This record gives sequence, C-alpha cells and structure tokens, in this order.
Amino acid sequence: GFVKAVAATPVVRVADCAHNAGAILDVFCRAERDGAKLLVLPELCVTGYTCGDLFLQLALQRAALAALETIARRTEHADMLVVLGLPLSVGCALYNCAVVLHRGKALGAVPKSMLPNYGEFYEKRIFAAAPDLSQTVRLLGRDVPFGNRLLFACGTLPELILGVEICEDLWAPQPPSTLLASAGATVIAN
Repeated sequence: GFVKAVAATPVVRVADCAHNAGAILDVFCRAERDGAKLLVLPELCVTGYTCGDLFLQLALQRAALAALETIARRTEHADMLVVLGLPLSVGCALYNCAVVLHRGKALGAVPKSMLPNYGEFYEKRIFAAAPDLSQTVRLLGRDVPFGNRLLFACGTLPELILGVEICEDLWAPQPPSTLLASAGATVIAN
C-alpha cells in the first residue's frame, strides 16, 4: 500500500530542450534505481521557466515536444509515473502544462489554472489559463485527456489516485487540489 514518490529538480538550461531531456532522464534513472513509482518534476522543466517570449516561438514548442518524445521513449520500460512540465499549444492557445507519463505513454496533460501576473511572473501574457471543460489533445501519437480536473488511477494499486496541479494553483482560495481530493485523489503532485 505504499509508493515511493520522488520530487526532483534537474539542472536545466533555458530553451535547451535536448539538454533538459537528458537532465530529466538522469534524474529519472536515479529515481528508478531508488525504487520510485512516482517522479514529480518542476513546472516547465523541459524548456526552463524563464523563456519569456521564446515560449511563443514554434521552434521552442516543437523542441519541447521532441524532448517529450525522447523522454517517453526512454521511460517506456519503467513502471513509474512521471509528471513533467512543458508548454503545450492546444487549439489557438498556449498552456503551461504538466504531462503525466507511464511506460512511455502520455496519460494526460494538466494545464495550469492560476496564472501569476506580478513581480517577475508574467504568465498571463504568454499562457492561457486552464479551460473550464476537459477535452482531448493529441500527444505522443494518441489522443489523451486535457484539463485541470483529471485523476490518474492505478490499476494494480487502487489506493493510488493521482491529481495534478501546477505551482500557483495551490495558493488559490479554492485550489484544484481541493476539488481533486474531493473527487478521490489520494496523492496530489504540484
């Protein structure tokens, strides 16, 4: 009934998705050696958080998806949930997302709900907040759920039901984690 969870911060370079994929995989390998079943990585770790206007460049968005494919391919043998952050273009909007991977497949993408817009954080200028309704998005060759109310349930360990929110979401008067826990989440990744 217990799961080893790891929160890790790889050393990333701004807008260097190939390097960052390697750093993420190094952390993944260590977590795997340590017997982790859940690895939670930082917000926008595939690109780096401070890309600013570069997030709007298709070249960076494509590099992030290519890095996600590399990470997925290299983790397909492992029985570990991996939660990692990257920008995703869905429809006509760009979202700051956490993608949940398992055995090399994307299980879903969770967009950030509460976008900061103060101090050095100007996310509302770049990203859209999570839409009210869940939908699907094409990711790693398949349609997967996209929304901030997703639960990821484990077939072999029914007590493990993962909910995901991103950074600032936790500080809202009613954070997504409250709704996720009410819906059955037993673990919240942020």
